[in-house]
Amino acid sequence: MRWVEYIRTAAFVIATALVLATVACADAGEAPIRVVCDDGNPCTFDQYVEPFGPCLHHSEEDGTDCEDDEYCNGQDLCFDGECLSTGDPCLDLPCGVCDEQFDTCFEIDADSDFACDDVDNCPETYNPDQLNSDCPFSYYPAADACPGGVAVSGIDAGCCDGGDVCDRCPASANDDLCDELLSGGVTVGPEGGSYYLGGRFGIHVPQGALDWDTSISVSTRIAAAADPDINDNELRLDRAGGVALRESVMLPAGQWFNEAVSLEFWWDDIDGDGIVDLGLCANGYTPCSSDATCTSSGADPPCIGGGRLEEAKMLVRHNGMSFDYRGLDASTSGSVARCGDPEQQDPGFCGEGAVITQCGDPGAGNTMSVANCCDDVTNRWPLQTCSFSDFYVGRLEGALVPGKGSTATDCVIEWTVVNPFNEPAFDKKGYVSFKQICRDGDVTCDADGAIDGSCTFLLGACVNVEDDRLYKRAGEEPACNPSDIATVEIKKPRPTSTRPTEWANGQALRAAVADLSPNDAEIGGSRMEVVKFSPPYDARDACTRVVPFVVPLRGSDFSRAGRGKIGIQATTSGTGSNTDAVSDKDKMKFYCLPAF
Repeated sequence: MRWVEYIRTAAFVIATALVLATVACADAGEAPIRVVCDDGNPCTFDQYVEPFGPCLHHSEEDGTDCEDDEYCNGQDLCFDGECLSTGDPCLDLPCGVCDEQFDTCFEIDADSDFACDDVDNCPETYNPDQLNSDCPFSYYPAADACPGGVAVSGIDAGCCDGGDVCDRCPASANDDLCDELLSGGVTVGPEGGSYYLGGRFGIHVPQGALDWDTSISVSTRIAAAADPDINDNELRLDRAGGVALRESVMLPAGQWFNEAVSLEFWWDDIDGDGIVDLGLCANGYTPCSSDATCTSSGADPPCIGGGRLEEAKMLVRHNGMSFDYRGLDASTSGSVARCGDPEQQDPGFCGEGAVITQCGDPGAGNTMSVANCCDDVTNRWPLQTCSFSDFYVGRLEGALVPGKGSTATDCVIEWTVVNPFNEPAFDKKGYVSFKQICRDGDVTCDADGAIDGSCTFLLGACVNVEDDRLYKRAGEEPACNPSDIATVEIKKPRPTSTRPTEWANGQALRAAVADLSPNDAEIGGSRMEVVKFSPPYDARDACTRVVPFVVPLRGSDFSRAGRGKIGIQATTSGTGSNTDAVSDKDKMKFYCLPAF
């Protein structure tokens, strides 16, 4: 019967333990204190077994509300005895963000393209896949990111790709128009950063220049020597690329920085002769300016596309306007400092502490871009800018359209158009093409960047141009010798036209020409189309400001291409070095294509 004693002993021990657990040393005459059974879990039902316990915890039915009064973790419900949150209530919105303070959701997708602003290359432009920024929705390929985070080519074959930081040529629909080594993109945030391309171009964004992460890109037009339209003819090639270093477009267009951003251009001059090495020797990789450069470098000639770009004569241009250490056209017309000018080499004039940029005000005007000192020893030219757009480095004439006049007179007046990816870039003679084509809304050539049924070209004139391209045969001296300007007749567009667009274009162009020397300019002619300078205007390489030249699309639905043209006659005085007055008759054509 020993096992019976064991049972009695165990029962006594358990009973004693239960009593001790339920009685808490109460004072004499007080009721025993009961054990608290609440386990703090809203998803259990707590039960105390009388008289001495124990506490039992039963799971509530699945789906029972266990709300914790926190909005941003969603609804709280019981499952298997645990209180679980259904998650962020704003996840159903593509770019939803939860606001706990006001118990609500809001979206950070300004352009409603389902790409949240914090990762959107173009937060103000509909661009759902972040790869093809101007295609109709149905044309977008399946890819929705940059593969491997690097530039790609061909992924958007057959698509009307407008370009973005994922592309080899971010600013153009045609990747073949860009130099792959000098084009690409990167995202930079408020902390700043630097970006370098091909050992020839660099951007430094200082801390605080940006308020949020921004995708910035550089697109550099291929060198003339790589252009299949002109590289098989020595004469055309020399005219097309012999005096231009490079032209680059930086996006987002019009991006304004809180602090000045530094840009830096580098070039080659391996034999130190002061001539930029624009070409390549027969081996395809040694830079050269002549056959002699190849020989001295141990490479076989010939030098293809060497050019005649003297470092000392290079200048810089921003959106069709020349600038120097004083800023955009801050100097007297015709006297913008070039790389070799003393002021552009003296740190007292052009050092980082001497130049001033006014990024605090988007209307800063002339000093939104300034040039630091040009170093023709290390072959580098740093610039500062508050705004992104088109930048050109080279001789002035390398960016100009001579027009359709005679080679002997074309230097009297020439034209600048901000259209870096015009196709074809050059005419059959190798000059910058007098036919300019743009697509409505293309920010590289349509100045307003809007799809609004028209293209707004930026157009300017340069007079008395020292143009080394104007010769008939290679090795000859230039055929045109600049002297002065006595009159400029604006035949087309007419400044007194009854058509509103033509009237505005004519008025803008006439005013820009007159502003070359406003105190000496007189407006006349039967249609008020003639600007007469008294005395004649004789500043060399003098350029007007760029003005809008609008070309509307045709058709009630803007589905047909629009056309515009200019017809200008500039006449010299016939005094000074030229005994006879000569006239330069120029024509240019402009085409606006409908948006995709």
